[in-house]
This record gives sequence, C-alpha cells and structure tokens, in this order.
Amino acid sequence: MSAWHTLLEQPDVFAVVTAFQPGLPAALAKESRRHQKILHDLCFRHNPWLVQYEAQPVFHCRVLFKLVEENKLALAHRLLKAAPALQSPSGDFPYLYALDTAARLGDLPLLCALHVRGLGLATTGAMDAAAANGRLDIVHFLHAHRREGCSAEAMVKAWKGQHTDVVDFLEATYPQFACSKKRHWQHVVRAWSSKAKGLLVAPATGA
Repeated sequence: MSAWHTLLEQPDVFAVVTAFQPGLPAALAKESRRHQKILHDLCFRHNPWLVQYEAQPVFHCRVLFKLVEENKLALAHRLLKAAPALQSPSGDFPYLYALDTAARLGDLPLLCALHVRGLGLATTGAMDAAAANGRLDIVHFLHAHRREGCSAEAMVKAWKGQHTDVVDFLEATYPQFACSKKRHWQHVVRAWSSKAKGLLVAPATGA
C-alpha cells in the first residue's frame, strides 16, 4: 500500500482534503442527478419555463426548494452550505414558496438562511402556519423581517391550538384580526365571575 493510501485512510486528513474539492457531497449529488433526470424527461430545454435550469445556480436552487418541499431538511441545510451561489428560479410554481414551507415545517434556521440569501417566495401562509403550530419565534421573525404579514386564519388557528402567547402577540400586532372567540370567552368568564362573587357576598336567608 502506498504512502498516499495510508495517509488518506486517516479520517481527519481525508476530511481536510475533500473539504477543498469542488462538487457536491455524495448525498446531494444523488439528489441532483434525480432532478436532472426529471428535467430531462420533461424535455426542459424546449420548455420556455424550464430552460432556466440550464444555469447551475438556478438548477441547484430548484434542488434546494424540492428538498424543502419533500421535508428533507438536513439535506437542504447541507446544500445551502455546499452551494454558495444560488439563484431563485422565476415562475409561480408551488415549490418556489420555500419560505412558506420552512415556516410550516418549523425550521427557523432554514427560514432565516433563505431570507438572508433572498431565496424563495412567501405569502401570508408562512405566518398563518407558524401561528397554527404555536411557533411564536417564527411569527416574531416573520413580523420583524418580512412584509407579507398574516391573514385572519393565523388568529383562528392559534386560538384553536390553544397557543395563547401567539394569540396575544397577533392581537397586539394585527388588531384588525382580534380574536372574537377569545373576546366571547373573556365575556363569559367575567359574567360567571361576577355571578359567583354575588353569590359569595349575598346575605344568608334564614328559615
């Protein structure tokens, strides 16, 4: 066995050497080949919407968004690190709304990375999903850094999930979506409390 073989069989040395080699790690290369085949089967070079994927930064970004869509989040994080040059595809395909998906899946670091790098699209569905899942941290991030806001569904779903901290934040931030159900129960509780207090202080009647 040569000295090179002996050297490269040492895990720490091998990791340092391969860290500076171009290309994607094996798992990501496998995903890339899978998506290349999908595009090839679609004859993408003859499709005006798909020809954009000939550019590697756009193609790799498609792979990234598909990984997010398929809930392969560990691979998505690896691809973000392995491919510093990514460019969002144009169009209005569902998988392009990667910020919505990251918020729905509850991956705040991924959501932050996509936002910082300007990758993916978002709608009010991002905050709606975060509110439904009780993820106040994601709701805070979206409110602070994005402009999409939320819809009335955020309040309804947060209340239904008993995420009172999210409900309180949404009411303070988006008063137009004040939770009517919360107001109703607050009224009921106050009414019963008043009635109970009246019973406690009412004078006893003798026979």
